[in-house]
Amino acid sequence: FSYSLFYQMSRITHDRGALKHDDRLEAVAGAVAYWVEQMALDGAVEAERHRAEALEAEFEKFAEDCLGFKSKKEVGTFCS
Repeated sequence: FSYSLFYQMSRITHDRGALKHDDRLEAVAGAVAYWVEQMALDGAVEAERHRAEALEAEFEKFAEDCLGFKSKKEVGTFCS
């Protein structure tokens, strides 16, 4: 019964050695840490993608407004 995950979760304390067996609790903690790290990485990648898209849109707007280019496809020619 002391090997049960819920038994281990309900009896954990800050005291060292409070649980005779904590293997299942450690496995869950490891899985949670893994997924927290994975979700944080995905968020960072998505934030960088959004920043790059916004920067590209700003460059296109600058090229159109200040330099007279209509789009990325026409960067080499001036528009009238």
